[in-house]
Amino acid sequence: MKSVLQTVCLILLFLFALIFFPVSCASRATEDRFEYAKKNFETEISGYVNDKELSAIIQSRPDASENDPKLTVRFTSPESLEGITVTLLANGECSARLGDICADTEGICGLVEPFIPLVSAGEIYSVKKNQDGSESVRICDENCDLIYVFSQKSGYPTHVSGKYHEKNIDLEIKSFSFDFVS
Repeated sequence: MKSVLQTVCLILLFLFALIFFPVSCASRATEDRFEYAKKNFETEISGYVNDKELSAIIQSRPDASENDPKLTVRFTSPESLEGITVTLLANGECSARLGDICADTEGICGLVEPFIPLVSAGEIYSVKKNQDGSESVRICDENCDLIYVFSQKSGYPTHVSGKYHEKNIDLEIKSFSFDFVS
């Protein structure tokens, strides 16, 4: 009788461990790291696209309706792009503006394309904990192979690098805010 009771207790302890420990250990791994992209936000970035250095301010509105801006990129450098604002509407149309001059040709979408990974990501391929406590999240599919680095303190990526639609990107997020006025 004593050995049966010990066996039952051991089985219950084992089941308890299986049920509760994986949930608590995996909670960070199963967290939606891209939850930030479902909210309106503004971020300032700097970095490289195909080895060309640039800086920009990006505004994302994921719930934009058809003719409203979904993504706006305002370049602050290099000098050749400074002051240009590229807007991607929710219906997929793109336009660029420099002061009073506005253009909406097909090639303009190429200016906004490298920043799309900041506002929408694909399926997570892997998650790795780094020595500094940050996490590297890899997104890999037919369109991209990107690494997003999330610090312990932020709910948004601090660095995005890799390949996206044949473009090499290496972007550092300098500031991030959910509180911006359109």
